[in-house]
Amino acid sequence: MSRKIIVPFDDRGTVEKLGALKMKHPYYSVPEYIDMSKFEYWDRPDLNPDIMGEDRTHGNNMLYVDLIPKQSWYKSVRENIDSVDWERIKEMCKKRANFRCELCGSSPNYELKNYLECHERFSFDKDNCVQKLVRFVCLCTKCHYVTHWGLSAIEGRLDIARTHMMEVNKWDEERVSVHVKNRFEKWKIKNEITWEIDLSMLENMGIEQTTSVRTNLPH
Repeated sequence: MSRKIIVPFDDRGTVEKLGALKMKHPYYSVPEYIDMSKFEYWDRPDLNPDIMGEDRTHGNNMLYVDLIPKQSWYKSVRENIDSVDWERIKEMCKKRANFRCELCGSSPNYELKNYLECHERFSFDKDNCVQKLVRFVCLCTKCHYVTHWGLSAIEGRLDIARTHMMEVNKWDEERVSVHVKNRFEKWKIKNEITWEIDLSMLENMGIEQTTSVRTNLPH
């Protein structure tokens, strides 16, 4: 009997040379006649969708601009775990959302390049200067454009983001502009704080970090 493994995009060529057979991304199967020890790195179980410490009500499944303080850039979950575990998180996130965006309800549309992606949501404790991972949410590409408004501005996607936000939230253009302005004003305040990043939820998932970001902050 073949065994299923989870393989990041950049590792596909490696596992194919070792004899693994392509399934639906990101999965491959390893035939029973091949030494499974060669695939130990990718041989990891699916994650439990019920994560201790996760608050799936955080944000109330509303579509909003979610700006991360400058000091926290490049300190997200994706940058602090290995690529296989990130694939595991993404798949868990999509499966428990029944392969639909949790904010707008859309299914992936590959022809329109509107996929399903995983977004991290954080709480911000200003008194203790702690930015804590509290939730993973499944977003479509367009909702992700809205969420990462600043990046969308840099990459020339604001028209798509603005139109999508108006459609999903039933807002006019003026209300979108007011919302964006308010979010950036709050972001400026957050930028004045040096945040401790708390990714301790990963420990509850059995996922190890690959960098020195602390996970043992007091709760």
